[in-house]
Amino acid sequence: MVILWRTRLGLSFWLKLIYIYKLIFLSLTIISTVVNTGVMVDFSSMLFLMMALPNILGLFILSGDVKTQLNVYMAKLKSGELDAEAIR
Repeated sequence: MVILWRTRLGLSFWLKLIYIYKLIFLSLTIISTVVNTGVMVDFSSMLFLMMALPNILGLFILSGDVKTQLNVYMAKLKSGELDAEAIR
């Protein structure tokens, strides 16, 4: 998979991305030596929230499909259809 993305986007894109990541990491390391620890903990918590928001949105969008599939599964489980498939 990594090779596919490397060839699709080009190696120079990934090298630029790695350079930007290293720059952000080093700048946050320097800032963390000066800033209060509570501020850095709050910032990291905010980043975790930002990563969770797309997942929460996806769960909300797919909740109807999940409920439908759960009802189908429960109906098959109660009818014994799943037990017959497990024996095969």
